Amino acid sequence: MTIEDVIKKSILPLAFMVFWFWMTKTIMKVSGKTDLFWWIFLSGLPFGIHKMRLILIPRGMDT
Repeated sequence: MTIEDVIKKSILPLAFMVFWFWMTKTIMKVSGKTDLFWWIFLSGLPFGIHKMRLILIPRGMDT
């Protein structure tokens, strides 16, 4: 594994996740407090949709 692979497969996705969590937390601040439910919902949305699709519509099965 080269340094390029390490950067592409671990550092960039981690940096994106940190940025995404920070951005959604900043957006969700209402009067100085973060609405925890909506922050968890919005920050997990891009990561959970793919897994939901895999669970609900398995490959090789009839829908």
